[in-house]
Amino acid sequence: MPMYTNIDRLESQENGKGTRVAKNLLKLKMLFEEGKGLPTDDDYISPIPKKSLEDNLLLASWNIREFDSPSFGLRSDEAMHYIAEIISRFDLVAVQEIRRDLAVLKRLKRLIGSHWDYIVTDETFGRKGNKERLAFLFDTRKIKFTGLTGEIVIPGYGEQLARTPFLAGFQAGWFKFTLCTVHILYGKSIANEPNRIQEIKTIAKHLSQKMKEYKKLSDKKLISKSEYENVILLGDFNIFSIEDDTYKALIEAGFDVSEKLIGKKTNSGKKKMMFDQIAYIKDSRNVKSTGNAGVINFFNTVYKEADLKIYEPEVKAYADRKKGIPYLDKTEAKRRSYYRTYWRTHMMSDHYPIWVELKTNFSTEYLERRAFK
Repeated sequence: MPMYTNIDRLESQENGKGTRVAKNLLKLKMLFEEGKGLPTDDDYISPIPKKSLEDNLLLASWNIREFDSPSFGLRSDEAMHYIAEIISRFDLVAVQEIRRDLAVLKRLKRLIGSHWDYIVTDETFGRKGNKERLAFLFDTRKIKFTGLTGEIVIPGYGEQLARTPFLAGFQAGWFKFTLCTVHILYGKSIANEPNRIQEIKTIAKHLSQKMKEYKKLSDKKLISKSEYENVILLGDFNIFSIEDDTYKALIEAGFDVSEKLIGKKTNSGKKKMMFDQIAYIKDSRNVKSTGNAGVINFFNTVYKEADLKIYEPEVKAYADRKKGIPYLDKTEAKRRSYYRTYWRTHMMSDHYPIWVELKTNFSTEYLERRAFK
């Protein structure tokens, strides 16, 4: 669980703020545990299962918008409490769109507890790379980092992917696995953007071939079993729909997606997009889903559209630091749009976290194989 000691300080800074944060954190807990507060099918999530030291892995991926960029404004203490509450619900989280200054990860770690740790890439230079980092945050009480890590370079690919995919090995209980997180190029605002398709094809094919190679060598006892035999690819793929070639590129490379996540909206905009994915190769040895998976639409719980009046002083101060029309000179419709699509997405994100539950305890299966071989 995260640390709540800062709530008293929030209360002293602004009368009632700490109380508001505490109430919203309780609502988030109810959302996680009961799936409450989600009015439509598009927003639905299953309750998130309880953590188990031996039996399950709660794995998530979240593109946290511009996390954290002074040019867009640093997260408020209130927003950081909500982000920490969400992150701490899981065992291991892949995070995309981390910016140059790693102070935000240190802020987050102070809130979620010293038993959490992270590994993070260097920033990606170049216009397309957008100076972004990728990271894995994990609860060290449950997750062991195996030492395998690297940014993937595709042999013979030339220019490489715009944002270098980040790969790392982990172990939870009996389950040893490799995660590869990506932030695929967006490019033109069309469903089947050619460069986006090519990036997904390239990384999915590379990982699929690598897993098959390691599995084959392991079967011949030429190498010991490796975390490469269980590969999970996750992150922001900028996929619009399951009908698009971007999604088909992932599936055709041999990857599968939990049934509960297929076609689910993972963006906060009005158009339904399934940008974010967690996919695993079908014939991995031990990637076994429990069937539990979901998407967390936090804007039905915190920073709701109806909350503009509560946050308007902060929104105004934020807007007036930027170039353009002063906040009070905007029409009411534009003020609401600014709050909904810009300000609150820089407090939280314009993407929703996506998660799956995987099995980690294979002791019974192992004993049955040994006993009845």
